[in-house]
Formats: sequence, structure tokens, C-alpha cells
Amino acid sequence: MNRYFTYQSNFYQNLLSKSILFFAFLYFAIPPTLKAQSSNALFKEAVKYSESNDLEKAKSIFNQLITSDSNNYSAHFQLGVVFEKSGEIEQAANSFAKCLKMQPQSIPSMLHFAFNEERLGRYTNAIKYFTIAYNLDSADLEIVTKRAQAYYVAGNIQASLNCFERAIKIYPKYADAHLYKAICLDEMGKKEQALKEYDFVVEAVPNDAQAFYKRGVLKKSLNDFTGAIADFSAAIEREDSYLEAYYARAEIEFANNNLQNALMDCDKANTLEINNPEPYILRARIYLQSEKFSFALEDLDKVLDLYPDYVDALIIRANTKMKMKQKAAACEDYKKAQSLGASNAEELIKKYCGNK
Repeated sequence: MNRYFTYQSNFYQNLLSKSILFFAFLYFAIPPTLKAQSSNALFKEAVKYSESNDLEKAKSIFNQLITSDSNNYSAHFQLGVVFEKSGEIEQAANSFAKCLKMQPQSIPSMLHFAFNEERLGRYTNAIKYFTIAYNLDSADLEIVTKRAQAYYVAGNIQASLNCFERAIKIYPKYADAHLYKAICLDEMGKKEQALKEYDFVVEAVPNDAQAFYKRGVLKKSLNDFTGAIADFSAAIEREDSYLEAYYARAEIEFANNNLQNALMDCDKANTLEINNPEPYILRARIYLQSEKFSFALEDLDKVLDLYPDYVDALIIRANTKMKMKQKAAACEDYKKAQSLGASNAEELIKKYCGNK
């Protein structure tokens, strides 16, 4: 799960609230003599429905206004906002595309349109419109940041890094930009530079669990396991439900043969997301090493009930069954893993099951 470039961002929440207030003001600022009073009342009613999340009623009224006047920019815009709220992303993008046909230089419409294009995986178009908005207002921190995120999601890490550096030039103490810059640098293999950026963030925002977690992951990759555990622990102190931090800490504890600590972290991770296979598999490995074979088998059965073709779980379950002297059942798992492409399955079959 990507915790850094999500769609439920502060950018979107700010944009949404600003959009509702601005377009409500714009609509009501038009003198009643230029439109029927009933339309004014309907628009006000629809905005209230949207704000209270009664989305079907809001959609119905905005569509009614658009039927009466197909060039009603405010109604098209607010209908797009409602579609965003209801998760109808294609319809939202279409609504904002219509807004842009009416007002091609409208930055709010550009941002919403680009936002929805990104959510639909149409990154080229999203970046295009974020860039147009950026060219119209290159000093807007949120525009710069969202453009950077779009580049990142599209896989253009260098362009994303350049944009985050631009954001830092606008506001040098902008911790989010430093965090995302660190993520980009880390992915580019520039680990020491990334570490400096993470250091900046945890000092600037000492309650940022994400920054501690990401710095811990980086330290782990640099074999600084003590530092990594400290950072994962700091992330957990700040966010008790941080599954990834529990799992990452458990991996290190397991590698260091601190089985009880690793087991406690796996137990916690499994309560946080019951259908995530990784903590169950790690806990099964801990049980296997502790010779608690029936507990290991229980966890592996749960994973394979949910994900029958999970190769790693099949191999570990087969190893567990061999320890339990269930040779025939173990060989079935080895053979299924081989059919799914497990590279080590053939050798295990020859070792434990014969050539057949």
C-alpha cells in the first residue's frame, strides 16, 4: 500500500472545500434578474445536499439545472465534485472536461480534471493539465506538489524530484516536499541524500510517523538494523495502527533470532489487517523455527485458503508438513508450487518425494 501518494490528500480536501465555497459565491453573486429565482434556490439546495453527502439528491438537482441550461458552468462544476465524492471518477472527469470547454483557463477545473485523470490512470493527460495550471500559477505550492505526485505515480521519478525541489524553493520548510524528495532519491539509489532529507523531516515534524517509517526502511537497506528498529518503533509510537512498521520491525527481530519480539509484532500486524498474508507467513516461519509446527500450519492454511496460488506459502507449508512427517501432503504442496513456477520446487521434490 502506498502511503505517500494517495488520492485522499490534503491537496484534494483543500481543493474540494475551496471549490464549493467559491462556486457557491460565484453563482449567488449573479443578480436574480439574469436567471430565474427558482434556479438560484435549486442550486443552493443542491450545494447543501452535496455538503451533507446526500449525493443522489445533489446529482438530481444539478442535472436538472444543466438540462435547463447546458452552459451552466457552476452546475457542471459542482456535479463533478459530487461525482468525485461518490467515487464516479469517469463521470467526474467528464464534468470537469465540460467546464474546461466553457472556461479553458479555469485553474480549479484544470486541477479537478487532472486529479481525476490521474485516478483513472491517464497520467499523460493528468500531467498535461497539472502543467498548464502550473504555467498559469507557478508559485502555488499545492499545484507544484500535485504535479510532482502525478509524475511519481506515472513512474517519472526524475521529473517528480525536480518538481519537489521546485516546491522546496518556494517554501524551504515544506516538510511534505522534503519527504517526497527523500522517497524519490531513495528510489533512485541516492540513499545518503535521501537520509538527509528524512532527517530534516523528522526534525521539522517530529510526529510524522511516515517519515520515521521510511527512514527506517532506508536504514534497514543500509544494514543499520539498530537504527531501523528505533525508527520503526518511533513510527509505531506515533501511529499505533502502522501495520508496515510492525511487520518491518518483526522481520529484523526474526533475522536477529529475537523470536518473541518478532512474534508479538506479527500478532499485532495480524489484528490490524486480517487478510494480509505477509504477517501470517512471517509468523509461520517463526513458529517453524520454534518447532511449533501445528501453529505454523494453521497460519499457512489461512493464507492458502485466501490465496491458493501463493507459492511462498506453499513451500513453507510443505516444509512444515515434512517436519510433521506428513510426507504425502508435503509433496502435494511442493508439486503445486512447481506447477506455479517455484524455482526451488524441483530440487525439493527430488530430495523428499523422489523423481515422480
